[in-house]
Amino acid sequence: MKTSPTAAEGNVAQAGNEHQKIDDLTSRLLHLETELNSNIRTTLWISDLHGEGDRFKSIMRGRFGVLYQTCKEALPNTFSPGKIQYLVRIIRKRAFINDSSMKMDIQDVILCLVQILKYKLTNVRYRLEDILLPEFQDTINRLLSGLPVPDPVFEEEIISNRLITHLAHAIRNVLIDRIQVLGDIFDRGPQPDKIIRILASNHIAGLSITYLVITIFSGWVPLQATPH
Repeated sequence: MKTSPTAAEGNVAQAGNEHQKIDDLTSRLLHLETELNSNIRTTLWISDLHGEGDRFKSIMRGRFGVLYQTCKEALPNTFSPGKIQYLVRIIRKRAFINDSSMKMDIQDVILCLVQILKYKLTNVRYRLEDILLPEFQDTINRLLSGLPVPDPVFEEEIISNRLITHLAHAIRNVLIDRIQVLGDIFDRGPQPDKIIRILASNHIAGLSITYLVITIFSGWVPLQATPH
């Protein structure tokens, strides 16, 4: 014979429902707070390429000062413009640069690069295996998590230099989150095909190209495409 639930059981069930509602609301509030405190995705806007493939390649390589600005935002305010520019040079070269005037040893440089990479990873959910080369993936992951790493990472010059190369590679991979290309690509200029090949390359394919306008010279017919 079925028995009706007691008042105590009803109260327990009601309390459980209320706790679930509180947990759901808390989860949503924390998610919103995290989003508000995250960095804004970095978007690179490019227009009027006019078939200049080499110019487009230079733009993609230089990133229009995005690298310097990212380093400036990621590092403490006590870092001088000279030190920030020094780290930018290291990231671009993907190698340690010995400059006694900067008063930064190789360990200082590694920790700064880790901080810059960590800063960029706060606003986008990247899979580390997609941005890190496999050889130093575990070491970099531990550095990002604040966990200890073996002493040779900082003490052996060959290992330290290779780690800097891998960190610089990862930073360059996450520097830009979106690209907005607004024609014209084919209207004039000798290398529109080069621009398309760069946009279709493996590195660019990992970015979000949300809107691409290509204006064909013949008849000026606008075509729209979203390749990624």
